[in-house]
Amino acid sequence: MNSKEEGLKAKLQDARDRSADLHCRAADLDQHEAKLRAEEERCRELKRCLDERDARWHEAAKDASVVLKPHLKPRLSPRGKENVELQRQLEEQRGLMHKIKRKQDSWAAEGLEDSGRGHRDSFGSEETVTGPSF
Repeated sequence: MNSKEEGLKAKLQDARDRSADLHCRAADLDQHEAKLRAEEERCRELKRCLDERDARWHEAAKDASVVLKPHLKPRLSPRGKENVELQRQLEEQRGLMHKIKRKQDSWAAEGLEDSGRGHRDSFGSEETVTGPSF
């Protein structure tokens, strides 16, 4: 019976050793799990901060594009007589340019005198500015 008792004592000691080893492993796994959870929380916080920063950047870029857009027509202040006069001159020049551009043969007559050639009209026909040849 001595040998049976020694065998049982050895098995009992092995079971105790395995139990202690398993408890150590469980403690290590718990520590590792806690570290991973903390890292996961840190990553979530970083992602949230980056998303907020990205949203602020896009909003600022949109605001900047609106603010920095060149205005289509610069505004002249009507405070002084010289500004009113300049505004009147600008409008007069615009009107003259519009009139010249819309006039059928205003520039082409000069070109015909200089080069002796006609040009295509805006529709691509071969007739010259002086009129169709019949």
